[in-house]
Amino acid sequence: MASGGSLVQISIPGFKLAGVVSEPSRPHHLFLIDIWYRGQKTCVEKRYSSFLLLHRELRKTHQTPPFPPKKVRNFNPRVLEERRKALETYLQAVVNYYPLPEVLVDFLALPGKLKRDSLESVNTLESLSELCISHQPVFAFCRDPYVDSASSDSGSSLPDIVFKGVTHGLYYS
Repeated sequence: MASGGSLVQISIPGFKLAGVVSEPSRPHHLFLIDIWYRGQKTCVEKRYSSFLLLHRELRKTHQTPPFPPKKVRNFNPRVLEERRKALETYLQAVVNYYPLPEVLVDFLALPGKLKRDSLESVNTLESLSELCISHQPVFAFCRDPYVDSASSDSGSSLPDIVFKGVTHGLYYS
């Protein structure tokens, strides 16, 4: 159901009143969703009814966390703030599903690569290994130059002045 880490980070920093000019008889609130995916931030705006549709679709295939109930036409800022927090908690839980459900990807309008690669390939071990930084040695010694420069008088790969400067800096400063 859920994985240890998520490729997508979600927050809902606020909400705004909409539909006042275009539909004066049906004003509603939009929740502002910030999405961080692979270092890029996108924002989408969704109504509570869109969240409810998402929840109904996810419930068909997943065990979902509790969904915040709808209060009938409540424009009280305190109630809206509680709903915002509850929706944020809900989204943060479902974004950890493995693999990400297609309905969730569509809801969040995730950019490019996630949709093009198909959900299965993004969540495979091969594509996750591409995201990891592999270690490549930058410089390697055949022998320890610090030990060799202290024991040998000549032929060292490091001049004595470097060895003396480092040891002086470490022990006498």
